Amino acid sequence: MKGLYAAGECACVSVHGANRLGTNSLLDLLVFGKASGEQVVRDLANDVGSQQTLPKDAADRTLERLSRLDTAQSGESVAEVGAELRRTMQLHCGVFRFPDSLAEGVKKITDVAKRAERLYVKDKSKVFNTARVEALELENLVEVAVSTMVSAHARQESRGAHDRSDFPNRDDANWMKHTFWYKQGNRLEYRAVNLKPLTVESFEPKARVY
Repeated sequence: MKGLYAAGECACVSVHGANRLGTNSLLDLLVFGKASGEQVVRDLANDVGSQQTLPKDAADRTLERLSRLDTAQSGESVAEVGAELRRTMQLHCGVFRFPDSLAEGVKKITDVAKRAERLYVKDKSKVFNTARVEALELENLVEVAVSTMVSAHARQESRGAHDRSDFPNRDDANWMKHTFWYKQGNRLEYRAVNLKPLTVESFEPKARVY
């Protein structure tokens, strides 16, 4: 997308490794943040980074989200729905995963998502309204949680630090692929993992041992 640049976790460069268990993407940010900045300068100089023309209704969905919160006279508590979201993810989508628990987790997180559609914010003020910010952030978290739970339930293998009791081994033949979750239709698609770097030798996947 012209005019959009990314560095860090969202870029999925994975300098630290695809199975990285901890820390942050400091190396990603330093290396590719610098590279992104330099590319921005080059693109602006050559006029190749111009942003696309947005459709006239581009802001409608965002304004609808705000309007829904501002006009709601009753509904679900942001704190309660947020607590249920965290509880559901901790119980059903942790490092150690079990088939029955994952299936139950999909149902529960779907219910949480439905509750999040009815959030109610008492504070309707327009200035420094942290309650509204928390509600909007919760809606974003719910979307990520649903995608994570549904994707984890569908992936029938153990990979990296995530262990499924019913599929204890990594399955490169069937699951060496990226998962894409789409909110519309709650559907999954997959894309093959690129194992051929441009300038260096590839690191072949190996079993995680301790």
